[in-house]
Amino acid sequence: MESLPFYYPTRIILIDDEPHVLRMNELLFRQLPFVSEVLSFERADLALNTLEQSIPASTLDRSFSDLFYTAQVNDDINEDSPETIVQRNLSICLSNIPHILSSPQRHHMLSVIVCDYSMPSMNGLEFFSHYQPNHVRRLLLTAVCDEHNAILAFNQGLIHQFIHKAHQSGPQALEQALQTQTIQYFQSLTQTLYATLDITPEQNILSHPQLNILLTHLCSQHDIREFAFLPRPTGFELHIGSHLTPQKKRLLLADSYHYDRALQVTQEIDGPLELQEALRHRTILPTGIDGFPIYEAEDKWQQLSIASLRIGNSPNDKQALYWALIDA
Repeated sequence: MESLPFYYPTRIILIDDEPHVLRMNELLFRQLPFVSEVLSFERADLALNTLEQSIPASTLDRSFSDLFYTAQVNDDINEDSPETIVQRNLSICLSNIPHILSSPQRHHMLSVIVCDYSMPSMNGLEFFSHYQPNHVRRLLLTAVCDEHNAILAFNQGLIHQFIHKAHQSGPQALEQALQTQTIQYFQSLTQTLYATLDITPEQNILSHPQLNILLTHLCSQHDIREFAFLPRPTGFELHIGSHLTPQKKRLLLADSYHYDRALQVTQEIDGPLELQEALRHRTILPTGIDGFPIYEAEDKWQQLSIASLRIGNSPNDKQALYWALIDA
């Protein structure tokens, strides 16, 4: 399974007709590191009218695509024609993805709607039947007596998850459900990307079986709240702490392909034997601290080299992943 090529805090919408429950959950959501802002409503019909006017479902896909799509449209092609859409899709490239972390628009992207089921005028399922933006996840809050309707709605695809308001785990259960749906929002977005992109061997590291494990570990250990894939040098830009004033780091990555390629080139150019041995034993990364292939450093390679860390069983393990965390 491919790793997410990007992740950042997003907007959440909360709808509940009980004011004290609404305020309590709003306070909880605002404290979560994967939430950038919360919009709250006490009535589903008011929420629907407001959202259709300010955040029409049809504009969300365009807002997302504007973050990284590079449109190359022929002047002779009708803007609304199918040919134009295909041409736009084919122009997506991974080199655009890092620009996401410099776009303030990303924190206004709607990822999850949390809506109570039992409300006057319009219940939660009626709301979701009217407002279903692509990719946005729909989480229903229910009482025990509403479970039958919630199960039917889930089986019909009207909602993605439901959770009891009186869950024995309390706020922790709601927090976990919200985080799960946020991750699935990004997974839904990136499925479209992976289906469209022409992935090169260097970029295929996104499918590495150890990458999800590494990213999960680093995010929890270093309070990483945002990241975006960098094609060259291969790795990720990481934002640590609040998205308002983040500390930036860079995660450099290498797998067997990168090492085999770097060793081959080093041998072809008669590079230093010590460098060849370091690459063969994978004690340094194939990329130098300057971001260029280490073999280009020639006799300065030791000054520019970065010691590698390994996630995997052994240096000879083809599934091992090598990495280093450096200042951006």
